[in-house]
Amino acid sequence: MKRFVFLIAIIGCVAVFIYGHGKVIAAQREKNNRGSFREKQYRDVMVTEVITGDTLRLETGDLVRLIGVDTPEAHKSSKQHRDARITGIPIAVLEVMANEAANFTKQLVKGKTVAVEFDTQRTDNYGVLVGYVFVVEEDLFVNAEIIKKGYTSYVDTTPNKRYDTLFRKLHKQTQKKVTGLWRRWMR
Repeated sequence: MKRFVFLIAIIGCVAVFIYGHGKVIAAQREKNNRGSFREKQYRDVMVTEVITGDTLRLETGDLVRLIGVDTPEAHKSSKQHRDARITGIPIAVLEVMANEAANFTKQLVKGKTVAVEFDTQRTDNYGVLVGYVFVVEEDLFVNAEIIKKGYTSYVDTTPNKRYDTLFRKLHKQTQKKVTGLWRRWMR
């Protein structure tokens, strides 16, 4: 009986050690992942290319889509046709608007050092990073500036809601002022 109790005690100790050690390893992995993926790599990083008015390429090679920003597409796509159908804006006009939006975004960020802030969802359905981008040396919130200047329509940011109230407010102000791309089309 004593052997049995001793054996159970040893098994219990080994189980506690393994369980506790596993939790420590898992916590360390999470800390390492958070440090490299979510903070260090995207804190002071240069924008090397503006792909569209709402998508940037960073010096790391990663693409970042701007949360809350959905500028028109310059190339033929199902999204472009859907946007034309929903807004009533001709495709040729959407293409011009897309180029204007991309040029505006280039003025804001190309060649500048930015920080990317993530929310609930870190990537979209295609594995592309989604985030809030800030130009470090100018203290500029890029996503908000694009909305404020009228280069995007309102986009539901679910599940990323951190700045949704601000985005809604800016979009309403933009509609009232009728600025940016939507000067002629938003009413």
